[in-house]
Amino acid sequence: MNCIKLLTPVFALACLMASCGNDSKVEKYVVNITCASSAADSVTLKIYDADYQNLRTLNAGRLRDGRLTLSGQIKQQAIAFLDYGTKKPISFILEKCETDIEIGKEKAVIWGGVANHRFHSLCHNVYTLQKHIAAQEQAYRKALADSTLTKATEASLLKRHKTLSDSLQATILATINRGDEVAMLAKERFFNLLDSTTLKRLK
Repeated sequence: MNCIKLLTPVFALACLMASCGNDSKVEKYVVNITCASSAADSVTLKIYDADYQNLRTLNAGRLRDGRLTLSGQIKQQAIAFLDYGTKKPISFILEKCETDIEIGKEKAVIWGGVANHRFHSLCHNVYTLQKHIAAQEQAYRKALADSTLTKATEASLLKRHKTLSDSLQATILATINRGDEVAMLAKERFFNLLDSTTLKRLK
């Protein structure tokens, strides 16, 4: 299995796909937490309740020697937020399987099931496309400043920029329109990146 490392404004996330999913007969979730932050003491696990459209606390506990295991029963996988008192809560999908979350000083690493793998693969693709788009914009500005922006160069840069931008929009749209937990988390994370044309295509 391959570990996918993702860079975000707050965390660098990683995920491995495990042999579990929403169709598993196992009704129990297990979240193993390891935290290197000395500022963190207690941890609260919240999930998004689709029936009532709000967040509710599912479990909580105190770290002991930087470690804590939370477990319990769930009817189906759900969007979850791990609040450990510092920075932004870690968002992931709580699945009917074992999920390991390692919280470092600069990054959080998540080892989870199929749904988490799908979500973090999406994040990887989105951040990669954003990086390439930024590189095209930088190249355009540099060529403009250096007076080396010929018509051919400009056309090439603009074409490449449009291709990358269209790919970014299509990638996010395809995931959101699936309508599952991964879609909901993707919408919460990337909705502000969608342009007006793509917004009209949301289901």
